[in-house]
Amino acid sequence: MTTAPTDLQAVVDDFNAEHGSRAWVRYWTGTRDDAAKFGLTDGKAWLLGGHTPVVRVEGAASCIALTHVDVIPGQPDDIEDDSRDLPNLYVAAERVGEYIAANGDGIYDVIDGHPLYARDLEALRRAANDVQQLREMLLNEREAHAKAIRDLA
Repeated sequence: MTTAPTDLQAVVDDFNAEHGSRAWVRYWTGTRDDAAKFGLTDGKAWLLGGHTPVVRVEGAASCIALTHVDVIPGQPDDIEDDSRDLPNLYVAAERVGEYIAANGDGIYDVIDGHPLYARDLEALRRAANDVQQLREMLLNEREAHAKAIRDLA
């Protein structure tokens, strides 16, 4: 089954309308079974040769078929890109845990001589989990106390 060129152009148009010319993506240069790479799109998608929707990704040697591109959301929890709002602490802690699990232990980045280690992130994740457990414990105690007062009445 072949897709009509107008349908392929609609794929390109939809991608461009939703993501513009700059979006963080996970992409594959071989099959999706190969290790994914990450980068920023460099311009809008287009229809290559009238048959393949593609986009350029910074650092990639050639354009990448949109079938091999997954866009990474810009901000979590529906937070606008230009907002100063912070995501939910507990959800953010889960994302940090997933990030550590995917990337392993060790140093993650160094900017101007300031390193960021996996263990720094893990310490913050555990602290957030401790806060969540303490919050749940206090809420349970408050509910138990309110029930005891209702039972006395």
